[in-house]
Amino acid sequence: MASCSKLQKNCIMLLQNILARHSWDYWLLGLLIFFYPTGVWLVSSGGSSVFNILGIGGLVSLLIIKKWPCNRSESLVILSLLLYLCVTFLSWWVNGMEDGSYKLLRRHLLFMLAAFGAVWLCWRRPSAGFFWWGVVAGSILMGLVGCYFFYLGGSFRANIHHLTQVNPIVFGQFSVALFALTSASFAYFYRLKPWTVIFPASGMLLSLVSAIGSQTRGAWLALPFVILIAAWHHRKSLLKHYIALSTAFLLFLILFFTFSGWKIIENRFITGTQGVGAYLKGEDESIDPSVRTRLDMWKAAFEAGKSSIVIGPGKDEFREAARAGVERGAYIRHASQHHFPHSEYATAFGYHGITGLIALFLVFFIPGYVFWKRCRGSVDPEAQGLAVAGLMTVVCFAIFSLTDSPFEQRPTIMFYSVMLLLPLTINSLSRHTNRENYCEGYG
Repeated sequence: MASCSKLQKNCIMLLQNILARHSWDYWLLGLLIFFYPTGVWLVSSGGSSVFNILGIGGLVSLLIIKKWPCNRSESLVILSLLLYLCVTFLSWWVNGMEDGSYKLLRRHLLFMLAAFGAVWLCWRRPSAGFFWWGVVAGSILMGLVGCYFFYLGGSFRANIHHLTQVNPIVFGQFSVALFALTSASFAYFYRLKPWTVIFPASGMLLSLVSAIGSQTRGAWLALPFVILIAAWHHRKSLLKHYIALSTAFLLFLILFFTFSGWKIIENRFITGTQGVGAYLKGEDESIDPSVRTRLDMWKAAFEAGKSSIVIGPGKDEFREAARAGVERGAYIRHASQHHFPHSEYATAFGYHGITGLIALFLVFFIPGYVFWKRCRGSVDPEAQGLAVAGLMTVVCFAIFSLTDSPFEQRPTIMFYSVMLLLPLTINSLSRHTNRENYCEGYG
């Protein structure tokens, strides 16, 4: 009994020490952020609305009485995310509170959660180590899962869907995004120990294999741009460590041909070009209808957006336009079977008109500009790495949005928001004594 009482006292003292590190409002905001998605996702529509009002009201009240901890650039990025949420709310309000727009609004409320999470991070200012280790671990895990799917044989995309219940498009987008973020982590790992760069290098190789296997067009389109940004960021180091670079490239080729990566790219390219050719000739596409389906959905979104070009007709109008086009023979029948146009740009215009398109542009442009300025204004490799990571997140999702609608799905909304706000708010300056030698050694 005495030992149990002593253990209880030690636990209480430990909890008190942890709580004493920050003020009560810090912990209250953290709890609200933690419980907020639970209320949005799990309860019914009516209960979710009440929870949203209470949660948002409580968070706003807390921020009013507490000094705003974010600097100008952080505030701009947070406001850019909230802008897209505001446009969704305005469209839902103007267009008669239709059910489809309300469901989209509930998803976009995750931008509100991310915004308050950013404020919380600005109070906490966590170190960069948590971010970089998490990114590298995620890329290695995604890569190993992808290699396992290749090992099972059969369709890679079917294996993703049956074994993980994850959309193969989302899987490919996450793989490319983690590949991009991992490529910016070498400065941090080189500071720890030069040999630890094997971890981000392994993550890049493995996640690249998964990205190719996913057969996601948007992910493949983003890869060349990501590689160019990474090469520009590491241009000095690549010249110094060309042997390691050659070895990594050789390992990638081995993995690439071992898992028949070239056949996947070749088949996807052939079916894609055949689909475009059939569409231009006005022929029915029977082998792979995905190309024509997307093109017809984009046309339907454009027709829907034209009907209310300023604020947009809302989400339900898109499906009506697609269904009408199928009935009159203008669109392929698959175009009316999807809930969104599979392009965030077409989605923004088709749902919210010109206002939505401008808001989406600002969602990408403002964070991209902030990270670009930080990247150009810093001489420290670690600080540059964080800025490059944020910039790559913006570039990836801007390109993903060409062939998919990432902000129609909760996982991609949260991934974009978190991976955008973490590099923006965490402490980039590490505490080590020989910073000058480290900067010179890394290049």
